[in-house]
Parts: sequence; structure tokens; C-alpha cells
Amino acid sequence: MADTVILRGLMPTASMNELYGEAIRSESRKQTGRGTTNVSGATANRRTLTCGDSITVEITTRSDGCGIESVTWDGEGCSVMLASASMMSEHVSGGSLIEMRESVGRLRRIVTEKNTPVLTRRPYEAALGSVQLFPNRRRCAMLPWEALEAAAELTES
Repeated sequence: MADTVILRGLMPTASMNELYGEAIRSESRKQTGRGTTNVSGATANRRTLTCGDSITVEITTRSDGCGIESVTWDGEGCSVMLASASMMSEHVSGGSLIEMRESVGRLRRIVTEKNTPVLTRRPYEAALGSVQLFPNRRRCAMLPWEALEAAAELTES
């Protein structure tokens, strides 16, 4: 799946949004990583006042301090936020903190920078990149990743 090219340098369009809209709907129902966040990891909460999305993300690091053992989350929100949280948990669990930070930065550029071409082999980036067309949904897509970033910072303190 990681080797599948989703978009090849194309700008998001309304028809692409329809295509990736199904991926977002499907992932929002799947909710990978959703569960109680009360283990022993670092947690961070984020909320958006404009639409009411809220999320708590917990990151548990491996004993070496460099790797991510698991990422769990719980929250309420729109399908974009729920899908983003699910994709985030699936993508970063088992990876490294460095890779996680790179993923957050790359996704932030894709989602928030208007007219940014989406050149990716990562399905979550292609699906969430479609929100470029809808500025009011950009915050929804980034909320789980921002909470993840904040929780990861707590593991380093």
C-alpha cells in the first residue's frame, strides 16, 4: 500500500474530492486506533471552536525513546477529523518520532498551503489533501496531527 501512487503532482479538483471523499467516509467509520487513552503515554488535547471537533491523542514510545509503540485517540467530530485520526494512528504507530514529525510537516504543507500539488505515495496524504479545496475543513484534517505533535513533545520533556 505504501508503494501505491495516489496522485501524480496533480492539483486537487472537485472530482478528485469526490473520489477521496469515499476514502474519508470509509476511514471515518473504520476509526483505527480509537480507544481509551489512559495507558502510560503522553496525552494532548485539541479542540476547534469553529465546528466543535475535539480529540485526545496518546502516544506511547518504545523503551529506546526513539520509536512509537502506539498511538491511540478518542474524540468527537466531523468525518474529516475522524478519518484523519484513524489514518494518523495507522500510519505512525510502530514508526519513529523523526518519521512522525516529517509526516506531520508534509501533511501540514499539503493540507494548508493553497494550490500545493499533491505528489505522494501515501494514501492518507492524498485523501486528506483533498480538503485544500475547502478551507473550513483544513483545521479538521490537521487537528489529530497537531495533538499528536503536542503529545510527542511531552515525551521528550
